[in-house]
This record gives sequence, C-alpha cells and structure tokens, in this order.
Amino acid sequence: MSIDSGTYKILFATGDAMLYFMPILLGYTAGKRFGGNPFISMVIGAVLTYPTMTEAFKLSQATPDIHLNFLGIPITFINYSSTVVPIILSAWFSCFLEKKLNNWFHSSFKVFITPFLCLLITVPLTFLVIGPVATELSNGLAAGYLFFYQLNPVIAGILMGAIWQVCVIFGLHWGLIPIIINNMMTQGKDMLSPLLQPAIFGQAGATLGVFLRTRDKNMKTLSGTALISSLFGITEPSIYGVTLPLKRPFIIGCIGGALGGAVVGFYSGTAHNFGGMGVFAFTSFISPAGIDNAFWGVILGSLVHSFSLVLQPIYSVYRQRLKHIPHNKLI
Repeated sequence: MSIDSGTYKILFATGDAMLYFMPILLGYTAGKRFGGNPFISMVIGAVLTYPTMTEAFKLSQATPDIHLNFLGIPITFINYSSTVVPIILSAWFSCFLEKKLNNWFHSSFKVFITPFLCLLITVPLTFLVIGPVATELSNGLAAGYLFFYQLNPVIAGILMGAIWQVCVIFGLHWGLIPIIINNMMTQGKDMLSPLLQPAIFGQAGATLGVFLRTRDKNMKTLSGTALISSLFGITEPSIYGVTLPLKRPFIIGCIGGALGGAVVGFYSGTAHNFGGMGVFAFTSFISPAGIDNAFWGVILGSLVHSFSLVLQPIYSVYRQRLKHIPHNKLI
C-alpha cells in the first residue's frame, strides 16, 4: 500500500491521532488526578498541539535565525505533540494555581476568573519554563533507562521479567507506562516493553497449568477465563483469581518471566511503534527493515509460558515424593 494513497492516510490517522494529541488526553486525566478542573488542563494540552504552534516549531527547525518571544522573553519552540511529561507538569501547576485562586475569589467570581487566570498564567509559563524543563527531564529519563539497559540487557530482562507482575499487584506498573511512551516519543523506539512480554506469558502459562490440572469446576471456569484475558495482556484476573491465591503458580510464572526476559534482552528486543500487550503487541516488535533476530527473540522469550506450564507438575511430583520421605531424612 502506498503511503501517498488515501486509504493509507485514513488508516494511519486512525491509529496515530490519539498519540499525536496525547497532551489533550493527558491534560484531562491529569487535571482530574490533581484535583483541579480537567477542562482547564485539557485546553493547555490543546494549546501545546495547536497547529500554529506546531508550524512555529517546524519553522524554527528549518530557519534557526527566526526567534519568537512572549513579552520580550524568547520562546524555545519544542514539538509537544505526543509528549507526556510537559502536560503532566503543566496540569499540576494549573491545578495548584486553581486551588489558590479559588481561595482568593468569591464564589460568584471564581467560576469565570479562575479558569481565565489559570490559562493566562500557565500557558505562557509552559512555553517559557515548564515545557523546556520537562522536555529535558523526559530526555534524561529516557537516556538514563537506556544507559542501564546498555550496561547489561540480559540482567535488565531478568529483573523486569521477574518483578513486572509484582508491580501489577501493587499498581506500580503504571509508573513505567510513561517511560515506555517517553522512550517512543524521544527515541522512536522502546526497549522496555519487550522485556515485559515474558512476564505476561509466564502468568498465562501458570494459569494454563492450573486450568489443566484442577478438578474444581469453579477454578477451571475461573482459570479458563483468566487465561484468555492474560493472552491479551490483562493479567489481573490470573493474578488475583488464580495464581496469587495458590502462591506456587505465581512464583513459577515470575521465574518464567525472568528467564524469558533474559532471552529478550539477549536478542535486544525492541518495540518500533505502539501496540497493545500480549498477542496484540507482537506486530510492534517488527523492525521497519523487516523481521529480524530481535523479533524472534521476543517470540522465543514469550514462549516461557511453556516453562511455567511444565514446571508446575514437576514441582507437584517432587512435593509428593517429599511427603513419603521420613522427616529425619530431610534434615
């Protein structure tokens, strides 16, 4: 399909629009999270992706001698489309300012005055200070992760494969999602998300093992349903309903995730575009140059569900044999 065809442009716009206007979506959700008016921070996100500002950025790249300013203060133009950190920091500042202004003004005025002042103050401040600082933080965060990844990708894979599902239990996994998005936006690729695939399929394999071995009808129904969701990247039903209550399957799934993560790290698995998780993610690991060893490394690492599936009955047999050994022989 030609990239100049109308079909390609429509399909590409369908998949890329949400990412391009990410600051608008994050502006709304961040505004709610920080306890402010989400529509104010949403407007800030819209300003960051406003076509005139985007064109000004492109012009500044093509003609470095052209400088724009705000009240005499020079503006550092940055392409804020698809960015994460700048709008989050701007939304936090806007919500902080909104709360202060609401305390200063009478209720009959603050409905109109507060949003106006929040936008009047926050938008210029974002272009002058918050945006450039946040962009440097984003670049530093991506560079920091890349530095540790390059020290030893295998160890990074073992670590992420082992602890990812533990992070899911405590909700800490959401803290890594911005890093993945930031890596993709700043470097055009991401080496973190491929390391998480084995952890997902490790829990899927452990859930499949429970499904095949259990004789309890309720557990078989639950594990079967959880298995399907795990294959599509949603492991919470498997963790909370099956593997974690049984303990051993969860541990085995994490071990499998660590082994698979080592394989993915060894082959330098890389995501080249945004995709889902689980089986939906595999197409995002295909390089623009075509299928390579890194892609097959992710596939191989994701096959750890076989390890998790096989290890459970082996461990069960081992435990049964221990029960028939006198206690004094185990010491």
